[in-house]
Amino acid sequence: MRPLLAILGGGLLAAACSFQPQGTCSRDAECFAGQTCQSGVCVGCQSDLECLDWQTCGSLHVCSARAGRCGLDRDCASWQTCGAANTCVLAAGHCADDSACRLGERCNGVHDCVLRDYAFRTYATSSLWTWLSRAAAVDSQDRLYVTDGDTIFRIEPDGTPGVYLSKADMTAAIGSAAPLGYGVSDLDVGSDDRLYFVRDWSPSGVYVSGAPGAIALAFPLEPSPGFLFNMNVQDASRALLAVGYDGLFEATVAGPKLVDGTMYVSDCATPDFAVMPDGYVFYSAGCNGSSIFGGPSSGAPVVQLAKPDDMGLGYWPNFEGFGRDPQGGIIVNGLWALFHLAEAGGLTPLPSNMKSFAASLGSTDRFYAMGLAVGPTRRVYLVGGSTIFVAELVP
Repeated sequence: MRPLLAILGGGLLAAACSFQPQGTCSRDAECFAGQTCQSGVCVGCQSDLECLDWQTCGSLHVCSARAGRCGLDRDCASWQTCGAANTCVLAAGHCADDSACRLGERCNGVHDCVLRDYAFRTYATSSLWTWLSRAAAVDSQDRLYVTDGDTIFRIEPDGTPGVYLSKADMTAAIGSAAPLGYGVSDLDVGSDDRLYFVRDWSPSGVYVSGAPGAIALAFPLEPSPGFLFNMNVQDASRALLAVGYDGLFEATVAGPKLVDGTMYVSDCATPDFAVMPDGYVFYSAGCNGSSIFGGPSSGAPVVQLAKPDDMGLGYWPNFEGFGRDPQGGIIVNGLWALFHLAEAGGLTPLPSNMKSFAASLGSTDRFYAMGLAVGPTRRVYLVGGSTIFVAELVP
């Protein structure tokens, strides 16, 4: 049992032990710092037994908080609070380590979750293709799918490319050959982790593949709703198509159906869009200086979420590519930088070496008009032309 008159809350014992390292006193200034002059003597502690169980008697004979223990928040680090049993615990809004942060973030020295940097590098080139379109998709194993319009290629996470679906595979499965470059307009990986692609040649359709060389019709698109440029799969029962100048269509087993012919119509034939699992649509008309809009795929009114000025670009030719972020929202190719855009708006620049890396390749505009796809580990791929680039989170 501790002495009745123990030091309370970091204060000093009033009349238990009379430790007199400097003899008698007439005022506090004549005692060690932290001691007081009481009844003509300097009062402090001589052992831990005279302190509370979360305190220790220090070299100046003053009871103070042990490491990790506390009487008040001020006894703890800036990222901690004084919790139960007089123990310093993690304060709300702070992290203990990286595991407490979201994907793409790290726990810094003051225990705040901050964005990790992206580092760009060349990912894949191959004699298998001459020129790739902007279409790209990533599966749950971080395997990237790209196309030259005739063949679909799969690149393994280590950058090794191979043929996934050949033009011969498509011709055999679909029953007719498409002219050069018209076999595949766009790609997406569905929530079922299968590859979907849209064919912009009769018989038009959204086709699905679960293995190399295997193809089946998922959603017929006959009669064709028009020039098929961009396709996103919402789930295994529905895909959405941004169709040139005509608007937003859905594709199901029942065929194509116009969803909205006003809000999602573009005077340009190259719109960008991304469809979230809940049906929310991010959309840009693809014209010079286009903004990004968002809204439900039901065709309800959309709202402006971001414009070129928000990215510091002023006038800029296109939104070059959207990719669904596994954290929610999308990641956007802003030409010189990557940005995250949430459904509620809120455009966040993602720190990276994108501009300096582009400059090292010969032009800060090197990534202009390149498609973007995001993998499950938040890897970002830029596709279009002969070379594929990747941006990875720095540990």
